[in-house]
Amino acid sequence: MKKYITERRSVRNFDENHRLSETKILEFLDVASRAPSSMNLQPWNFVVANTPETKAKMKEAMRGNFLQFDTASAIILVLNDKLAYTNAEEIYASAFKLGLMPSEVVERQSMFAKTLENADPNNYKASNFYDIGLFSMNLLTLAKANGLDTSVMRGYDAGKMLEIVEMDPKRYEIVSIIAIGLAKEDGFPTYRVPAAKKTKFLK
Repeated sequence: MKKYITERRSVRNFDENHRLSETKILEFLDVASRAPSSMNLQPWNFVVANTPETKAKMKEAMRGNFLQFDTASAIILVLNDKLAYTNAEEIYASAFKLGLMPSEVVERQSMFAKTLENADPNNYKASNFYDIGLFSMNLLTLAKANGLDTSVMRGYDAGKMLEIVEMDPKRYEIVSIIAIGLAKEDGFPTYRVPAAKKTKFLK
């Protein structure tokens, strides 16, 4: 695991002939979704472009990072579901049917989830973004473990992007855009401040 984390780089130029099937992409997303999330509400949603035509559509909303869109095997739009708490009953009912959650816990968690409708929107958003960050790092590491590379991108017109991919902006907002594929050129190594300079041990 250490190898995959330390050798990960932000790659900008991928092998444009490499393809990722819908089945493989869904496998990656399922595994990465094992990330923890508050109340197991899993606030992440995705829109994937894995053909030249669909990538070109998404590219229209970008202000840069065009090479990644032209060459990556897939572009994954990672979204925050602002109403993720409305999925609670389905999630907990499924867990109950699988024997993963007793009925009393289902009832308690469902009650807590309903209170999120009136939660402070800034705190709720921060919690969702935190959870989605955990998912995203899982995905980056998983890709590296499978011989692939990634690039996390910003620099886009959020409103235009959501319009292009036909996702309701009242419910969804973009957290990140991830390019994934087979590296054609290695990414640049970067410096990290040693943990010893950023850590305090209580005595």
